[in-house]
Formats: sequence, C-alpha cells, structure tokens
Amino acid sequence: PKGALGEAKGVGLVYDFPSRWWGGRVAGLTDQPGASVHGVVFEIAEKDWPIVQHKEGAVTGMCVERPVTVTLAEDGKFSTGSE
Repeated sequence: PKGALGEAKGVGLVYDFPSRWWGGRVAGLTDQPGASVHGVVFEIAEKDWPIVQHKEGAVTGMCVERPVTVTLAEDGKFSTGSE
C-alpha cells in the first residue's frame, strides 16, 4: 500500500521491550519534548485494525495504544518554518 511521509513531534523512540521471536528489542514511543519520529503513515481500514492489534500484542499487553499527532509531508518534504 502507498503511504505518506509523516513526522510525530514531542515523541521519541524507546527500545524497551525484548522480542522472544528474534532476540532484539522492539521500539515504542515515549513522550520526549523537542524530539520527533519520522516514518511512513498508512491508512488502515477499520475492519483490519483488530489484525494490527493482534500482531502488535495489544491483547497480551505487549503494546499500549496511544494518540499521536502526525504532520504529513507535502510533496515529500517537511516545511522548516522559514519559508
């Protein structure tokens, strides 16, 4: 599926959960004033959301859903505020 570049401000990545599957640590979000996380934003149909919740471990408490405000890039670029 096609996604859009996005930036979530005021949050940072934290690798605080060990994966038994591949032996590394899984990234989550934490409040971090002044920080930002860039990524690709995908629209997920409401009917498909339970599948995402299951894969992310919501049922077992391995992840906790939280609201995050994301700014989408225009034409693949973010405004610096000086333009």
